[in-house]
Amino acid sequence: MFPASIPSDPLTLLAALFTLFGLPLIIFSLVLFYAGYIRHDADQALEALEAELDEQDADRAAADDARDSHDERDSQRTPVDEPETTSPLESAAESAHAPADGVGEPRDGDDQTRRTDDPDGR
Repeated sequence: MFPASIPSDPLTLLAALFTLFGLPLIIFSLVLFYAGYIRHDADQALEALEAELDEQDADRAAADDARDSHDERDSQRTPVDEPETTSPLESAAESAHAPADGVGEPRDGDDQTRRTDDPDGR
């Protein structure tokens, strides 16, 4: 009545059933548990990264607001002419070509085309 592939001993029958159904169930549940743990850990790490990103965005927004308010204050100021800076080579070249006694240089309010050595001042 029993086929030859089914063991007649009850202990052997239980061992065979455990091997066929129990071991795959245990292995499958361990894999699912581990996958759930990894997913939970990944979700926590993702939330931490998102919180850090939100914090950086808030810091950037605060910095942009501070820069904008600084730009507004700068735009309300009157511009100041900054003196031209010359390199040491340019200043040495200018001093080598400049007249030593100031002859020929226009004074404030003088016409630049007028000759300074003209006795009549025309």
